[in-house]
Amino acid sequence: FFIMATDILGMKSVSDTIKALMAYVPNVIAASIIAIVGIVVADFVKNLIETSANSLGLDVGDVLGRVAQSAIMVLIGMVALGQLGLDTELMRRVIEIGLMTVGLATALAVGLGGRGIASKIFSGMYARDQFEPGAQMNYNGKIGEVVAVTNTTTTLELSDGSYLHIPNDKLLSTVVTTQDPED
Repeated sequence: FFIMATDILGMKSVSDTIKALMAYVPNVIAASIIAIVGIVVADFVKNLIETSANSLGLDVGDVLGRVAQSAIMVLIGMVALGQLGLDTELMRRVIEIGLMTVGLATALAVGLGGRGIASKIFSGMYARDQFEPGAQMNYNGKIGEVVAVTNTTTTLELSDGSYLHIPNDKLLSTVVTTQDPED
């Protein structure tokens, strides 16, 4: 009706503007649907990650869930804006650079911060071959029975019933004496 009225009154530019707006409505509807579905999916993924992490006993489930939710929301936002016909190339580049920066920082943090734990884990692989549960061990004057050798520690039960947890990297860099249970 408005288009016909503006055409009759000779307002071609107003008529063209109304036609352009009417043609744009499906894009707005599609972008809205994309955004709504994206919000629902992001919330589902957040809850799934939080529940999974909590069931594994990880204390960082809420943080991981929010990070995943935020990443999905940014992606969905980019798709919705693209559906509206907006150029998202600059935003995409900024996000790529941001993700690369976070990835590099994480790699450096894990690489530098994980040296100690990596040393313990590799020592644990060697310690499991060397020290069997049940063996008697003398470690720095403390004598006890090896009850467990894990990835990072070897546990001795001392004669008073207490436990001594020795980091495997320390255990392998110290002189210890052992006696097999069969002897």
